[in-house]
Amino acid sequence: MSHPCLRCGACCAWFRVAFHWSEAEPALGGPVPAALAVRVDPRTGSR
Repeated sequence: MSHPCLRCGACCAWFRVAFHWSEAEPALGGPVPAALAVRVDPRTGSR
């Protein structure tokens, strides 16, 4: 059974969520689609 946070995407659609950069890195097998990822400044939380 897969983890509930990886099944439906409801939280990602409603809330701003943050993932480690490697989860959107295709070369590392990241499950987050790189096309949907936006780099955020860790100090300010803005784009």
